Amino acid sequence: PAEAEAVLREALANNPESFRVATALGIILIDNGRFGEAIEVLQKSLAGIDFDPETWNYLGVAYWNTGRLDEALEAYEKALGFDANYAIVFNNRGSLFLSRYLKERRAGDLASAAADFRRAVDLDPKYASAWNGLGVALRQSGDGDGANAAWAKAVELKPDFGYALYNLGLGLLGKGDKAGALKCLTRYKELAYASLPPREKTRLDELI
Repeated sequence: PAEAEAVLREALANNPESFRVATALGIILIDNGRFGEAIEVLQKSLAGIDFDPETWNYLGVAYWNTGRLDEALEAYEKALGFDANYAIVFNNRGSLFLSRYLKERRAGDLASAAADFRRAVDLDPKYASAWNGLGVALRQSGDGDGANAAWAKAVELKPDFGYALYNLGLGLLGKGDKAGALKCLTRYKELAYASLPPREKTRLDELI
């Protein structure tokens, strides 16, 4: 990633008007966790060509990761204005609504999150991340069975999807399916245990 960033910086220095190079650099900066710089680069990119939904999407991601949720929402809406069938943007916007709901309990955010996740999986039925997000939104709304079904779909599509395995494990445990929960949580432990902080390791061991 560091070498990719260096190459793209040189490319942009030699081709300062290149929209594609600027967008590619912005994406790499996001991957490298340098969200403030990514915002600057992507804004300059969009100043030249402002109708590319992918660039608007990544600008939204950068805003979201710096806590600028209202600006992230505007960027996602711009992206959808240019491509109304962009499943990734619906997933990203759904995640924004969900995170804002969990933090601020804003009226309507939970329903908006669920609607966006549903739209994402309607557009791309194999989108595991959107199924996982839908499960969280449904669980928050009190639909435990719907949540478990969504998480099960995410795990079916992506068997090593740690978040979905953990969520499904908790969901099954809440329904009394201890065997199913144990299978999910044990698999999650195999995948993620080494990277978990001590408190989460203890919590996972207690659940198992």
